[in-house]
Amino acid sequence: MDRLKDHFPDGKCTPHAPREEIRHAERDEYGSSSSAKRMLPRRGFTILELSVAMIILGALMTLCVKWVGASGAQQREVRWREAALAEAANVMERLAAQKWDELSPERVAKVAISEETRQRLPDGSLAVQVTQSAGEPVAKEIAVTVRWRPRTGVPDAQVRLVAWRFR
Repeated sequence: MDRLKDHFPDGKCTPHAPREEIRHAERDEYGSSSSAKRMLPRRGFTILELSVAMIILGALMTLCVKWVGASGAQQREVRWREAALAEAANVMERLAAQKWDELSPERVAKVAISEETRQRLPDGSLAVQVTQSAGEPVAKEIAVTVRWRPRTGVPDAQVRLVAWRFR
């Protein structure tokens, strides 16, 4: 019991000293706390953790930008193909509706691509061919081809429709 009185002179038996005494005990002679004596829980992030997070976010953003760009290019190419197909279908319908005698290579050579399609397709062009079959049954083959250049250095893209007109 005497030993307890040495440690607790006021007679109160508390297992821990007040916080102020602990704080003063952790200070060295210069007044700074010693991290070797007591480890405080850390708060926040280290520079290394922040750097790794920024690198990961940068890589993900780069991938997203590339994906959005590729998606936009695919949508543009689909719109071009749809415009070319619509133009080819319209020309084919007009030619198939003509009279047999009017459907000749000389007359179809005058058919041109519409102004709207010319504006929508880069370097758009239209080619129409009419050939008559040699045998029976008597028929004419009508081929409509719409071409355009998607980008420089890439081969021309095309849409081709073929129909037969029988007499």
